[in-house]
Formats: sequence, C-alpha cells, structure tokens
Amino acid sequence: MNGKDLTGQKFNRLKVIKPEWRNNKSDHKQKGWLCQCECSNIKWHLTYDLTSGKIKSCGCYNKEIAKERMTGPNNLNWKGGKGSINKRGYREIRHGEDRGKLEHRMVWERHYNVKLKPHQNIHHINGDKKDNRIENLELWDTSQPPGQRVEDKIKFYQELMEEYKAHPLYKELMNKTI
Repeated sequence: MNGKDLTGQKFNRLKVIKPEWRNNKSDHKQKGWLCQCECSNIKWHLTYDLTSGKIKSCGCYNKEIAKERMTGPNNLNWKGGKGSINKRGYREIRHGEDRGKLEHRMVWERHYNVKLKPHQNIHHINGDKKDNRIENLELWDTSQPPGQRVEDKIKFYQELMEEYKAHPLYKELMNKTI
C-alpha cells in the first residue's frame, strides 16, 4: 500500500488496526483502514474520512448525539417530565431510565426503599389516581390464602409476617400492637 501508514494512530474514537483494500460501488479497489471504535465495534474507513475528522466513530457518537437531542426537554413532545396518563388513569413515566413505570409505584418504592412485588398494589386513599403524594398512598396486598381452613389462614398469616418483616412499616405497626 502506498501513502502514510496510519496503523496504531487514533482519530477521535477510532484506533487504526491495519490497512485494507476493498471494492467500491464501481468495483474498483479502494484503500482504507480497519479501525476499532472505543465502543469495541470494528469498521472500515477511507483515509480521507479519518484524517479530515469527517468520521468520529463507528456511528455510536452520532447515535449518542441524536439520543441526547431527542430525550427530555430537547424532545418536541416534552411535557415537563410529568409523564402521561395511561388508559387506566395512572400517570406513567415516559422518559429516562424509569420509562414505562407507574409513578405511584415509584414514589412508594423510593420513599420506603423497597421493591414492590407483583401481588402488591399501591392504593390512592382519596381515589385520585393522579395524586401521588406519599401521604395519599397505601400498600395493599392482593394475595390471599388458598383455602378457608384455620390451618391455611394461620400458615398464610405466618408467610405474610415473614415477607413483610423487613418493610419499614412493619416495625411501626408492631410497636402499635404491643
């Protein structure tokens, strides 16, 4: 190959691995470079594209910039981060890492530093599904004993006590009953 050897050099996020010839659209050989991006992807680029700064990465840089432009306040549909109301009337988070989660469940989990289980519901005391203040939320358990025999109820109660003993409200309630 003629020209300067770029092997080992770094251009933005790309590090040149080795030179390589490839056929272009009109089936002519073209000199380029096999490069590894910081994100681990390996791509082939022309010499000019690397040295001129036209290419910054394997494409991951452009994806990051596009994502940044389209998320949060930069998005044309941004409504202040409040989320939107789903078909059942609950506020659903629409942005960020909590996207798709129900706001009232998140408020409860963060306040009490617990992870809710599928059989646990968060009830809105005043009936307003949009009022997600912690004082308006209470935990409901929708599981139930499999039968109505006394032994089943006692077993179920013991399982519930075991499941909720690490919950912050458990100690508070136990102190009230003693």
